[in-house]
Amino acid sequence: MKTSIIKILALILVVASLSACDKKFGAGVKLKGIQVGDALSLNMGSTATTPAYPIPWDCTDYEFTYTSSNPEVATVSEFGKITAVDPGDCTITISCGDKSATVNVNVYEITIGMALQELEGLTGLWEFNADDPLKATVGKDLVAYFRDPDGEEDCLGDKSDQGWTSIVGFNKRDGAVKTLLGNSFYCVHGLSDPTVYTLVIDALRPASSDGKYTSFVNVASNNSSDQSIYLRKGGEVQFGASGNRSSNAISNDKWYRFVFVKNANEYMRIYVNTALWKDGTALDDRSVLEDVACLLDADNDGDDQTLFWSTAAFFNRCLTESEIMSLGSL
Repeated sequence: MKTSIIKILALILVVASLSACDKKFGAGVKLKGIQVGDALSLNMGSTATTPAYPIPWDCTDYEFTYTSSNPEVATVSEFGKITAVDPGDCTITISCGDKSATVNVNVYEITIGMALQELEGLTGLWEFNADDPLKATVGKDLVAYFRDPDGEEDCLGDKSDQGWTSIVGFNKRDGAVKTLLGNSFYCVHGLSDPTVYTLVIDALRPASSDGKYTSFVNVASNNSSDQSIYLRKGGEVQFGASGNRSSNAISNDKWYRFVFVKNANEYMRIYVNTALWKDGTALDDRSVLEDVACLLDADNDGDDQTLFWSTAAFFNRCLTESEIMSLGSL
């Protein structure tokens, strides 16, 4: 009799165990709350994802919805990816049914000008802001330069005939200028050694300049030389001699951050949006600046087509690759 009772109890346990296996893990567990991460502080243009977890952790009957209290400050995707749009504060709400939680988001802006000023050796910085586009943030102000298309007489510093206009740059808070053919900037670079330097340029080539050479720099301050740092017709980037030409090409109507590094007779490197596009050694005089000044957006025979300029900066040393990476891309 005792043996029969034990067998019956064992059978009951087996049946109960099999019934439990038929029940899915976590099935029927209701959502009681939402756990989220800490408040976020994001630089404008950056992205982040805030963690969100159900309470209890084995809950299965939930699907989170994400909303932003101010999409003009920060937006959020259906999967919780937050994009910092403009400086300010907003709240991201994560909800499911009658349960919700919030994450505070602060968006700030570290401009490229601020980032450049954190690095040693900066001798000139021009941000082309609307109040006074030619005013220097660091170094000497730019001076308008005009190449007479008829070859009669070039003009330095006469703003009454300026061939540039202020425009919005790569975001709505960024100042920039648009130059026209024959109009350039006389730039006092501040370098102690014109054979060792780094030049940072944020620029855009519009479709109107497609298929044409487009100049960044003429090493001769009187515009007597051919362009020395420039975009070729197909969008390849060239730094001095043809041996320092990138195989990659830019697209028109798109902002890029260009970094040109010259280390005397050792190397000339081209970085575009933090990527190394050319590690060149074909050195020549076209990459050596005059002792005092050079021309931006200039060429002696008409290859100074329309460009959009947002930032230009000179350093009296070669920036390291990690420093260039820290400047980010556009």
